[in-house]
Amino acid sequence: MLGVVAVGALALTGFWHPKAPSNEMKEFLPAITFLTVLVAGFLDGINPCAFTVLLLFITALIATLQAG
Repeated sequence: MLGVVAVGALALTGFWHPKAPSNEMKEFLPAITFLTVLVAGFLDGINPCAFTVLLLFITALIATLQAG
């Protein structure tokens, strides 16, 4: 039990994680920059499925407000 707590503490503090990439893999992984996240968010915002889900949510919200 103490070992599990110790591994959990190491994972939570960021010193070690069981699914962290090895040092050999890190050189192939791209650096995630703010610009990368911004572009990915913009491209995800254009997703037509998101428009449908947003309209469905707004319709359900309006129906709930009118009923209550």
